[in-house]
Order: sequence, then C-alpha cells, then structure tokens
Amino acid sequence: MLIVLDKNLAEAGGRHLFAAHAELVESTHITRAHLQAADALIVRTTTPVHASLVQDATRLTFVGTASAGADHVDTAYLRARAIHFAYAAGCNADAVADYVLAALTVVDRFDGLIQGRYSLGLVGFGHTGRRLAGRLNAVARVCGGQTRILVYDPFLTPEQIAKDQVRLAPLREILMTDCISLHCPLTRGQHATLGMLDREALSHLTRDQVLINTARGDILAPAWPAYCGEPRDATGARLIFDVWPTHTNDLLVRRCFLATPHIAGYSLAAKRQALASIYEAFCHHFHLHPTKKQSMLATSARPRPHATEAVMAYLKRLLLLNYDIRRDSLNTKHQLALARSKTRGQESTLQLLTKLRRHYVLRPRLGGAARWRGPRLHRAAARAILGET
Repeated sequence: MLIVLDKNLAEAGGRHLFAAHAELVESTHITRAHLQAADALIVRTTTPVHASLVQDATRLTFVGTASAGADHVDTAYLRARAIHFAYAAGCNADAVADYVLAALTVVDRFDGLIQGRYSLGLVGFGHTGRRLAGRLNAVARVCGGQTRILVYDPFLTPEQIAKDQVRLAPLREILMTDCISLHCPLTRGQHATLGMLDREALSHLTRDQVLINTARGDILAPAWPAYCGEPRDATGARLIFDVWPTHTNDLLVRRCFLATPHIAGYSLAAKRQALASIYEAFCHHFHLHPTKKQSMLATSARPRPHATEAVMAYLKRLLLLNYDIRRDSLNTKHQLALARSKTRGQESTLQLLTKLRRHYVLRPRLGGAARWRGPRLHRAAARAILGET
C-alpha cells in the first residue's frame, strides 16, 4: 500500500501513525505523478484536490484532509469516482476559540462579555462557534456573570440551541453587536456565505465594534479590500483577521488591529486531533486495526461562587499566556513589510501571507489547569476558560 502524505503532517505525528507506508511530499509539490500508484492521499488545506490532480490515480480509494473544512476538495468528483473522503470536522475548534478569546482580551472586551456589558454575535454555529460560546458561558457560570451571545445560522432552530445559552438572530442584528466573530463555511447557492458581508453592511460598523474573521476570507465581498483604506467608505470597526479575501492588499493588513496568516487553528493539539481523526477513518476504510487513538476534548463546567475582579484579571493573563496573539500579529505585519521590500510587487499579498503560514511553528496549548495550585475559584475559572473537564 502506498500513501502520499503531506510532509508537514508527517512532522506533526503522521510519520508515526502511517509508518513506512507513506511517501512524504511538500503540500505544494504534490502532483499527478505522485498519485499514479497511490492508494491513499492525505493532505492539508494547502493542497487543492480536484479532478486535474487525481484523474490518473486509478488505485486511489481514500482521500483525507487533516483540516476542519473541505473547501479545497472536489467532493462531488471523489464521490463520482467512488473515492472515500474524510475530513476532521471540529479538530481545531479549541485552537480557534483560544485565538478569539485572546483577541477579545487584547481589545479589552473579555470581562465585559462575561459580565454581559458587551454582546457577542456569532455568524455560524458549528463546532467552533459552539465551543467558543460554551467556554464563555462556562466562565460566566463560574464567575456569576451573564453573557449575551447572538447567533446567525439559518440551518438551526431555537430548539436546537436551547441548551447552548445563546439566541438566534437575523444577520442585521448580529452586525449591531459589540463583537462580531465569523465561524461559517464558504458556501454558494441558498443561504450563500460567499460575499455575504458587502460594502453596505461593513460600512455601518462603528469604531466601538470588533470584527474577527477566522472563517473564510471570501465571506467578505470581493470589492471590499480595495476601499478599506478610504476614510469615507471604510468600516470603522477594529478588524482582527486571520483569513483573508482573495484580493487582499497590504493596506488591508496594515488596517487590521491584529493580523495573522491563517494560523488560528494551528496548535499542536489541533493538528494531532486532526491526524487521529483521519487515521481512524483511514483504518476503517482499509479494514485495519488502529494502533493509536486520540479523543476530542470535551467541555463541561460546574457553577461556582461569584468571582472578584482579581479572578477576571487572572483569566485575561492566562488567555495571553496560553496564546499571545499580539506577538503573531506584530510578526505578520513586520514579515509582510520585509517580504514586500524584497519582492517589489512580484507577489500578491495573499501569496506572501500564505508563505508566512507555511513557516508558522505549531504552538503548544496550555493545559492541566486542574493540577495548578491556587484558590479554588481561580482553578475552576481556569478550567472553564480552557475548556477542561
């Protein structure tokens, strides 16, 4: 059996899982020639899997992507070819939630959200949206607070989210909340998210609002990046972008309060969870016995006594200790400017950001809060915000 495996995944643990069966190839260098004798292909989002890549792979019966989304895969073509497809839905939910919570801490919105002084609008309520809301609500229970979380997701009903302590709302109401966080896939057709946030919608945002995009860049209308620097038309909101529209320019990156190169989900734990999920699907498809499993992290929290301001300050320090988004943002802007001075316009902003992402070092995730010493309330709040049982 021959498996073509993204070299980056091998370095994150895939080499151990797939052992001697794998041929390691850089994600951007995987070609039709590599797949002619392959039985399985395992990639990341950096490798588009379309008919042009796999049409000559007559032995190929399994394609897996170690990512939470599948926008880069032509799933219809794979079905037509009877090629089994697997992806790791929800694998990076905690990592992205870490990113958003760190961002909210940096813009001084975290404690206000816990206490209900600020509202949070979530566009999309899948794995990541639910995880983020669950962790905020868990902390609110520990600290005696009350969150105001609104959700726009046309595929859900109020009954389906009753236990999540959130409220369904139309998109126009979401765009009026204090903090807006995007967590929807890129879709076309009915309820399309492609270009969903256009110039008209974004221009009404104020400087008191925060817009965080960790979903897909082209949720923003194509024309929007071009005018983001024009004071008369640009949104006044503080922008925190991790994923970028296709026509991103340097001006948009500089305009962002925090800017990172699509690495919100790039934690070592998320990558290992994704690999474990794909490995299990791979073994099931080929009727093999898995030698290693890794379960998804679960969230739960019990009500605790009311918190003090000291606990809130402690949690904000903890979030930035877990992931300091400021460092990544400063490095992104610095490296982009440095690369631009060398390329002199030969590469697009999106290409330069993709290069930065390719060289990003997977960050470890802080854990084991239950073993920490300190006041019981501090430890309970720490477990809640980190999503630990």
